[in-house]
Amino acid sequence: MAETKCWTWSLERGGTPALTKQPNLAQELQQESDELHSALISFLDAYAAAIFYLKVTRFGEGLLRAEGSIAAEQRVRDIEKVLVEFSSRHVLRFDNRMIVTAPFRSATPHDDAYEFGHARPKAKTEAVGAAIAPPPVSVNRFPVIRTDDVPERSKSFTFEVDLSMQRDAGTRGDEMTFADLPADWSSLDVDVEAFSSNLSFGPGEERKQIRIMRAGGSVSAKFEATVRADVPDEATNIEIVAMFSHGGRFSGVARRTLALKAPAKPEPQAPAASDAVPPSGAVAIVPGASAPELTIKIIGAGGEGKYLWSLEAPRGRGLGPASWSGISDMGRSTGDFALGLLKECPRLKPGQHANVLQGIGEDIWGATPKSFRDLYFQLRKKLGPGFPIQLVTDEPHVPWEMMHPDSDAGIDDADHLFMSHPISRWFISSEGRMPASFKPGSIASFVPDYTDGSGLPAAIDEGSWLVSNLSAVSMEATYGAFTKFWGAGAPSDPVAVLHFAGHGQAEDATNAKLKLLDGWVFSSEVNSKVKLGQRFGTFMVINACEVGASEYRLGLISGWAARLADQGFGGILAPLWAVQDEHASSVVRDYLRDFVGGQPVGQAMLKARVAHRDKSSTPYAYVCHGDVMASIAKPATS
Repeated sequence: MAETKCWTWSLERGGTPALTKQPNLAQELQQESDELHSALISFLDAYAAAIFYLKVTRFGEGLLRAEGSIAAEQRVRDIEKVLVEFSSRHVLRFDNRMIVTAPFRSATPHDDAYEFGHARPKAKTEAVGAAIAPPPVSVNRFPVIRTDDVPERSKSFTFEVDLSMQRDAGTRGDEMTFADLPADWSSLDVDVEAFSSNLSFGPGEERKQIRIMRAGGSVSAKFEATVRADVPDEATNIEIVAMFSHGGRFSGVARRTLALKAPAKPEPQAPAASDAVPPSGAVAIVPGASAPELTIKIIGAGGEGKYLWSLEAPRGRGLGPASWSGISDMGRSTGDFALGLLKECPRLKPGQHANVLQGIGEDIWGATPKSFRDLYFQLRKKLGPGFPIQLVTDEPHVPWEMMHPDSDAGIDDADHLFMSHPISRWFISSEGRMPASFKPGSIASFVPDYTDGSGLPAAIDEGSWLVSNLSAVSMEATYGAFTKFWGAGAPSDPVAVLHFAGHGQAEDATNAKLKLLDGWVFSSEVNSKVKLGQRFGTFMVINACEVGASEYRLGLISGWAARLADQGFGGILAPLWAVQDEHASSVVRDYLRDFVGGQPVGQAMLKARVAHRDKSSTPYAYVCHGDVMASIAKPATS
């Protein structure tokens, strides 16, 4: 289809600017062309000597194209900035075909297929006698939720979600960093999904896209919903949650509280909406990072045991239900639900464990929303087993990874999710970052050789194996050495893995603790003084065993994992219950061998679980936290 020109602004070296408009041009387009003419004229006197030619054309298809040959790269950037800001104000796609004549010449002209809002290819540059590629850049933005409406029961309600250069006082959300962008980037698309337990959206209307512009502007995502009629009379506000993703990867959360207009008359009562909406997490977004095939976001939806599930599947478009979201309601707290399922797991006898654990997995499957079960069925048909899954949740107790499709699911060769897929989880509410990769570095191993009769021979062998086979460094396993190593005395060289194998206990998440040679270190001691994760994004392995442990207790993993993530640790592997046998060491050895060797977090854990699943319940106990696709670039060395 031929492009329809509306107007053209042009300038050639030694000439004067010319603005050519098509006959009978609409008043709006007349004003648009005059606006750009004024913007360009205002600074061209200083740039005239650098411009060989410049042509800016407005097409009727919502496209603004810039072509030209300019003698200085900074001049190109300055002109581009003006044009990007103009495009943002008028909601136009911007196609940049300007080239730098000297000293650089762009080797990647943008073709007609370039679409506004999609990542532009990295520019290749050529110099006279040398080629220098400009370094990648990082861009920071703050999430914003805004509206001019006052929400009122049963009424239409509109609001916008945006990513701005300025922090918004009414929005709770940490700054997002878009890393490793091409130096010549022009715009970036970020997906956003809105949720509120007090709003109803039309089919698919809760998912939109934000366009971030190089010059600092953006095209916000606009939402229209209806305030639910059954919002309780006593409710005085509503919460809106915005969940961001880029390239299929979860990117962060923001929220805003809005005052609700008081009802004119009594309304029917309904369960009160909860304030348990997740706080925001700081995120680092890396364009081009590998995305999982399925991302499951689970957040509090109001009421004890009630959670919203939101699903993302890049290759699942058109599959499953019309809405990729749903509610799971366990009818009680998730802690009670998990405790009822897992209480006996530490006592399961080898050889008898598999049937019991499948029953537990099917109970967990039954607690998931139908929308998830339908989409998972369709994805299995299309992709088969083995595709990676990322969980992002503020629910710490239920091992969703353990779910097992039941006989009604219609899935051939059904198995526990964590026995048939690479799978890992992360925290919506974490203040830490979920890195897309891990730095290579040393392995520091703390394995206490207890002298009080509570020694763990398998743990000692595990530590020795790490030293012999993975060049781990055996550390003094005292309270002082351990807390100094991750705190004030953190090394200057990267530490890829921090490993602990020894006794662990937990009465609850606030009292989880690990036993060293001369005392216990508590999970509550993981605070801002812990520098190791902040410095290197270290992966921590906690192989917590307990002689004589007779039942599952909440908190052994949740007490550690969330706190470590808050302080920058990029991944955590730990058991749900205190494991007691040599199989624990076998699982950790196999995992670290493959992870340190360069395999992604999820794939390394899948192989370790499957290899030892028939021996005992121990492989079922481990939960992996981190980006399921993240890996170490090369083997870690001491």
